[in-house]
Amino acid sequence: MENIKNVFIPDGKNSKKKTGVNLENYSHIRAYHGCRPVDVGRYYVEGIKPFNIKEMRCAASKIFGISEETVIAKEPNLQPALSNNVYFVLFKQELLNSCGHYLCWGSEYLAAIAAQLDRSEYGKYHDILSDTGIPTIFICDIPIDFLPQWQIKSISKHPFDSNSACWIPEVLHPEHIVSHEHPSKIYNPVQMRQYINRQTTCKYCADIHK
Repeated sequence: MENIKNVFIPDGKNSKKKTGVNLENYSHIRAYHGCRPVDVGRYYVEGIKPFNIKEMRCAASKIFGISEETVIAKEPNLQPALSNNVYFVLFKQELLNSCGHYLCWGSEYLAAIAAQLDRSEYGKYHDILSDTGIPTIFICDIPIDFLPQWQIKSISKHPFDSNSACWIPEVLHPEHIVSHEHPSKIYNPVQMRQYINRQTTCKYCADIHK
């Protein structure tokens, strides 16, 4: 007998409820990943991958037009950015209102390197990130068994907390990506200002919504 997909959606129609849920009664949980990819289609081939330091050093060198040695020299103070997990929020609005810097600049690692180069939250290298890629929210259905037990218990206890997040230490494969979108208005909490995105479609949008 084929398994039936049963998705818990924290920011769905029941999001105003205050009671807990038993997450283990569901097969998947709806979550959202914010990023700024140059190639959206790559995510539908490779999935959403954890942080890889070699790949990110190469990307920083290419995007900023500096050597990898210079990139590495800016890393000592970036320990929080060197995480090997894939992070998701459970309420899409959080990416637009509280975590918009991921949509404005992309990877936390790249933003941290930009801050080191600019010595500020503003400047040439932040502008480069804002002109690279397209702000993208990937809507995902994460299998419940991908989450550690403590996360399952925490979300079950407070399923409708808009600040809730989850993370996995592995690739989220393409089959778990439901769709994506490119929001037009994003609040950047680091710069405390509204960011306007004028590219709200890509060639992969049509393929996904056929």
